[in-house]
Amino acid sequence: MEGAEFLTVADVARQLGVKTDTVLDWIATRSLVAADVSRGRGIRARWRIERRDLEAFVASRKTVAPDRSAARRKLDPSVKQFV
Repeated sequence: MEGAEFLTVADVARQLGVKTDTVLDWIATRSLVAADVSRGRGIRARWRIERRDLEAFVASRKTVAPDRSAARRKLDPSVKQFV
């Protein structure tokens, strides 16, 4: 744990441009690893996220953009389209 950097829920929300409720949802669904540093039961949770866990979370959610160079199929003019 020595040298580890911990972030608050607000820090993570600010960095990712989301609401704190979204970060709390990720923690609740165990998508984002976090540690509760509150002093015991009955006390509101105080979550801390290690920077390396946040980086792993972001990496796991990356996708590749679809290839836009592929031509779209043209519709057959002899077929009636209903909208």
